[in-house]
Amino acid sequence: MSVLSPSFIESVVHDRVINCTTIAGVALLIWDYFIILPDEVALMWPSRWNVSKILFLLNRYLAFVDPIMLINVLVFGDD
Repeated sequence: MSVLSPSFIESVVHDRVINCTTIAGVALLIWDYFIILPDEVALMWPSRWNVSKILFLLNRYLAFVDPIMLINVLVFGDD
């Protein structure tokens, strides 16, 4: 029976913390998206296109790009 080294155990715990923190951050982002969505639909969607609307939409929806790529690396990465 082999004994796991302390550095291996520390690495596994570290990876677990990173994965849990990432999932918690994505859950918070999704929660924020859904609680603000009714206001966005009422105020932003019917308005004319202008600089503030473009900046709002870019800021709001580009925030999903990074977590999607991060989860992709965490799940399908080649460690």
